[in-house]
Formats: sequence, C-alpha cells, structure tokens
Amino acid sequence: MGSIFFVWNGIKKDTELHFAIIPHFMIVSEKVDQFYAMLQKKWYEKSDPDYVLIISPNHFYPDEKTPQTFSSLSCFYHEKKYQLSAFPWVQDKGQLAKSFWDSFLLKEHGIGEHLSRIQKYFPSSKVVTLSLPTHLPPQGKLKELPFKWKILLIASVDFAHYQPEEQTYQHDLKSIAFLEQGSWNFQDFRDNIDADCPACLFLINEYAKKEQQKAIFWYRDSSSAIVGKDLKEENTSRVFMWWE
Repeated sequence: MGSIFFVWNGIKKDTELHFAIIPHFMIVSEKVDQFYAMLQKKWYEKSDPDYVLIISPNHFYPDEKTPQTFSSLSCFYHEKKYQLSAFPWVQDKGQLAKSFWDSFLLKEHGIGEHLSRIQKYFPSSKVVTLSLPTHLPPQGKLKELPFKWKILLIASVDFAHYQPEEQTYQHDLKSIAFLEQGSWNFQDFRDNIDADCPACLFLINEYAKKEQQKAIFWYRDSSSAIVGKDLKEENTSRVFMWWE
C-alpha cells in the first residue's frame, strides 16, 4: 500500500520542487487568488516554474484504477482556450484522460478551475495534469530528469463534504494536523484525512518528505463559514497549505 507515482531515483539535486494544496471549490475565489499570489511572490517572483503539475481526483470516473494523463493538446474550459502539455518525465503515461468530449471541452473541474490562475500567475509555465483514483495508492515510475527544472506540484483537493459545520471543522483540524506530521503509509491517509482525494495528498506528501520539506497551514474555510450559517449536508470545506 505504499507505492508512489514517481520513483525518486535520478533527480538532479538542483531541480527546484515546490508543493501546495489548493482547492477546486471556488466559492469566494478571491481567497484562491490570494494564495496563488502568495506562492508566486514567495517562490517565483523572478521567473515562473518550468512546469506546473495539477494532481486532481478523477471526479467523473471514480472507479478508474489507472492514473489519467493528457497528451499535448489545446482544450476549452468555460469557453476559454488553454494548452496542456504531455508528461515529459513519466515512463508510463497511463491512459489518455476521459475527461474530454470529442470537441476537447474539459469537464474535469479539479483541473479546469486552476487553469486561468496558472495562466495569470505563471504565464510561461507548461501545465501537466494527473487525475487519480481517489482511494487507491498512486503508482508509476519517474525518468531521470534531463534538465534543471523548476516544478510546482499542486494537489487540487477539497476537504470535508456533506457534513454539519461543527463536524466538518473537527475533521479539518484532524486532517491538517495529520498532514503537518506526515506519514509514509497510504492507509494512514485514508484513515486520518477527510478529503475528496487522499491519493492526491499522499502523493504530495511523498514528494515533500523525500525533499525533507514540512507542511505549513495557511487558511481554512467552508461554505457554511462563508455564508454564515450551517449548510449541513450541502457543506464543503477548503484547506490551503504549502511545504518548505
């Protein structure tokens, strides 16, 4: 239960890797923009990352057991055109993601909701994507990186769903504390984190631990907290974190 999508052998030591959790639930999207702006100023004020990797739950094919990736192509999300790049460093590219209609309309919001912000804050970065089975340990291999790249890895994850705010808040506190501590065991993530993609968070945690980086909490809210009343089963929470 402990395999990861990237085997970490062969990465050049001066490759710059950064990690963040950013939700795809865009209620009060200004908070998302504030977090992107903070990351841009913190890490990429002089130059954009070479690649931004969005790691998303596979919302539309939850039973798909194979990681879903994209070939290099243009797509449309909310009537705006974006360019996605193929993975340049993954040996097994998995399957071409099913999240495209024949007209190349992207329906996977775990990816699509981030594209305009990446274009805004990191306009020269290439965007690569990975949709994961949410409750299976991610698998695969990483080629040796041929260049000294700067890479930003984003776990596009929403946290507790469909619960009263008091319960949601307690679950989020537990999830945040667990991420700050970290773990090498995938089952621990399934048992201790209430989110729509434990696999995405496990993957980010694996990367960061190998880079000897620790999780830092930035902000937490929920749809109930934002509107000022308990939405109960309509509630969804958001957690923002980064590693350093």
